Amino acid sequence: MRYAALADLLSDRVNPIVIQQVRRGLRSRTFSVAFVLLLVACVVASLVGYVAYDPDSPGKTGQGLFGAYFFCFSLVGFVVIPFGAFRSLSNDRDDRTWPLVILTELTPRQILSGTIGSYLVQAALYASVTMPFLLFSYLFQGIPLTGVGLVIGYSVPYLVFLVVVCTCAATLTQSRLARGALTIALLGGLVMQVFFVLSAVTTTLLFPKVGALDDLLVGTLIFAILLLSYGTLAFSVGASRLTFEADNHAQAPRLALLFHFTVLTGVSLFIHTHSPDGSQVHDLWIMAQLYLAALFVSTEPDGLSKRLLESPPRLQLGGMLLPGALRGLAFSVVVTLAITAVRLWMH
Repeated sequence: MRYAALADLLSDRVNPIVIQQVRRGLRSRTFSVAFVLLLVACVVASLVGYVAYDPDSPGKTGQGLFGAYFFCFSLVGFVVIPFGAFRSLSNDRDDRTWPLVILTELTPRQILSGTIGSYLVQAALYASVTMPFLLFSYLFQGIPLTGVGLVIGYSVPYLVFLVVVCTCAATLTQSRLARGALTIALLGGLVMQVFFVLSAVTTTLLFPKVGALDDLLVGTLIFAILLLSYGTLAFSVGASRLTFEADNHAQAPRLALLFHFTVLTGVSLFIHTHSPDGSQVHDLWIMAQLYLAALFVSTEPDGLSKRLLESPPRLQLGGMLLPGALRGLAFSVVVTLAITAVRLWMH
């Protein structure tokens, strides 16, 4: 009875979109086919590795097995899962079910987080199949255990980032023609990035040197922090795209931009401390993003809705978090001056 009561309590608190999407995803043919093919591919790779095992050079078998396992997981985790999240929200917006979702008490953030959470649950199920095989390849030697841990450490935040970005990308277009073009471009980009990930894993992460282990650990932490920053920005933009115009759709993206540039500035300070030459390239990257953000926030239509005039939000930062092109321009100028001051202080 206690477990039933606990399950009822959790089901009441869990986002209903998560429950609905997980049920629909687990019953879909895509999940069944991908899950079975992933398991079969890992088993076949294990049998081939067992037959091809050479006691004189066991390292080659371990490396080949790990590459095969990770390639299978990459196709599912870095292509099928993110693209499925994109298609799920796109289909909901194309079908007649979207007005029903809007009429509920769910906020845009809850809708996005529910879709993201449901596909992360499915990704965990896929990972439960692949991770034992990845650890199994370590027994064939040729692969350091630290390399396996680093690959997993990079893969988890990267998978979450891809799911967040692809889900929020479904909110960027309104017409079906533009959405179809975005679908093709997104699918092509997901397939191409798998090969870049495999190249990065095999060259830098899978076979780390002893002296470079500390640098790789620091790099993993910075990588996760940057993905968190970019993911927060993408999530805020996606939620603002689903927010009604009468509401304050500018507050969340601008706060996310403030957080994003704070993180980038902190990373720049760290890079400048350890590698002054590399910080210049990073600073140029920050300024390019800053000008791009200023271009978008400075092109919003001016004017406030009646709802915002009657009940303005508590957090305004001098009005810079309210909708409007002039307020967005003022926000961009303040952030630019702050980053410039930090850069001058660094020198």
